[in-house]
Amino acid sequence: MTFANQIIGGHGSVVSLWAGPADTLPDFQQCADTVTAAGAGEQELVKDVVLCVQTSEGNIARLKLIERGSSGAGRDHRNFDAVIWQGS
Repeated sequence: MTFANQIIGGHGSVVSLWAGPADTLPDFQQCADTVTAAGAGEQELVKDVVLCVQTSEGNIARLKLIERGSSGAGRDHRNFDAVIWQGS
């Protein structure tokens, strides 16, 4: 895994790969359960990956990678469809 192909949690945030059905996006509880069970400091970014994130403040987010590209000279970009839920 190279730096350009990964997302790194920082400052106490953890990231987890959604391993549920490919045709279903996880809801708040599913993401919370996923990061509790399998949260890590980094995850690989592959086409159409869905990630669950727990921030250092306890918020939960669902990130679906919708575009990954480069315009050259170190100008990589990542676009996500994101939903953020306030933690309890």
